[in-house]
Order: sequence, then C-alpha cells, then structure tokens
Amino acid sequence: MDFKEYKKLNINVFLISKGYKPTIKGNEAWYISPFRPDEKSASFKIDLIKNRWIDFGNMEIKTGDIIDLVQRLYNTTPIEALKILQEPGKKIEPYFFPGNNIPDSKKTKTRIHFKVSKLKTQNLVDYITNTRKIPAVIWSTFNDQLFEASYLINESDIKPLINIAWKNDLSGYELNSPYKNAKGERFKGVEGNKAITTIHGLGEGSSQDLNVFESFIDYLSSLTYYNAKRFGNTTIVLNGVGQTDEMIKIASNYRTINCFLDNDRAGNESFQKIHNINQLAVNQSILIHPNHKDFNDFITCK
Repeated sequence: MDFKEYKKLNINVFLISKGYKPTIKGNEAWYISPFRPDEKSASFKIDLIKNRWIDFGNMEIKTGDIIDLVQRLYNTTPIEALKILQEPGKKIEPYFFPGNNIPDSKKTKTRIHFKVSKLKTQNLVDYITNTRKIPAVIWSTFNDQLFEASYLINESDIKPLINIAWKNDLSGYELNSPYKNAKGERFKGVEGNKAITTIHGLGEGSSQDLNVFESFIDYLSSLTYYNAKRFGNTTIVLNGVGQTDEMIKIASNYRTINCFLDNDRAGNESFQKIHNINQLAVNQSILIHPNHKDFNDFITCK
C-alpha cells in the first residue's frame, strides 16, 4: 500500500485498539487527549465522517490524518509511522475507513432539530446558580450569549437532550451538560464553528486593555468574584486554549493583556505564548488563585 491508502485507515478504530476509550456524540468521537493523559475533560476529537482528528487542548489547534497522529504519538518519521501501523500479527484491513459508504446501521448520528432558546430549564439554572455558584443577577444579563440548546440524536428519540449553550463569534455554540457520566465527566462539545467569544467593555479603556479567559464559566465566575455585570475593558473567552492562536492574531491591538487561564500545563503554555507576543501580559490566575485550577474552582471552594 502507498501513503494515500494508509491515510484511509480508521483513526477511531486505531485509537481504540491502543486502549483509548472514546465518548461518541453524533459524528464525533471525543477522547482524553492521547498527548495529555492527565487532563480531566476530553479535548481531542475525531470527525467520524471525514476521518480527521483535531486537538483543541494544544496551544495551536493541531489536526491531521492517521499518519500525522502516529508521527506525533511516537515522535517518529512518516516511514516509521507506517511500520507502527503494520505491527506484526495484526491485520490492517479492519482499520480501513469506509467514509460515506458506511452501512446505515453503522452510521453515527449527528445532532438534529438543534435549536437554542432562553436559559430557563430548572436543572440548567440550578447547575449554574448552585453548583457553579454564579448568581442569576450575573448570568441572566448575558441573554445575547448564554442560552439553552435542545436537540435529538435520533429521529426516534422521544425526549431531546438539553445543554447549556454559549455563543461564539462565528455563531457556533459551546455545549455543556450539567450531568456527569460514569467516569465523572461532563459532556462538552460544539455545534457549528469553533471560535472565541468577544465581549466588549464598558469603559474608556476597552480598546486598550484585554482580559482573556479559558471558558465562559470562568468568565462568569470572575464577574461573581468582583461583583460586576461587565468589565470596563474588552474580554475574550477562548472557549478552550486551542483558540489561543486565534486570539493572538488580534492581541497587538491591545496595550496590556490580563490572562485568567487554568493553572495547569495547557493554561501555562497558552499564557507563555501570549506573553511572548505581549511582554505586558500578566498571569492573573497565579496572582489571584494560585492553589486552585481555575476561577470557578476558586469561588466554589471559598
């Protein structure tokens, strides 16, 4: 087989054969990143239709085919990657990706009848208000960005799934579930395009200074901490550190950058990348809550 044929190998089947366990959501398989096995929420996605992977937890969003993945996993060359895919005693045929010719019974489902509306479902309200400790007087002011989304996975479903939906700059929605699965993880996904969310400030310095948050929950948590409904300067919610590069494209427009990223490896790497572009960038997370992973962990443990 040549390289072109090897690139048709099914990435999802390959990872499962290596012991990784996905969560299937529609046409997507989400994994704890094989590059960051210590992370707590899945940031590595496989598009089951296109047979492409994308790593949202990296400073730069990385994507590719199965050969790219094996190269990164084993820090090796394309030729060595092919040898890994030809492990002795293992048949390679089951890895082939059949694309759109998957039999109907085998096809994964995408979200259908997707719609957003005002956040009002009680369990979602309770999750934000009681679990995340963000009062309604804060989150209810974001009726242009914070919604609830309902959708079906199968046409035969009787009851729709309902998630919290946070709108981004490309009219996509970051989806969050208040419920944990058997592994203690909450579903996180995106409907539509992945992008940052920009929130314009109220003060005169809004065009000069910038706040950067990793997630909308941390942004709302900071407003709770400061007892504010908006900040004076502009805020960007990355919706994942994989969007750092997208934010950096406009970072030169600002004088200073206040970073409120997670106190973990991915957050620290993201901050360093921002600091390399703007030496006035400040890691506010280290200053405000050095012993907590993120702003929400900080306010819920107080």
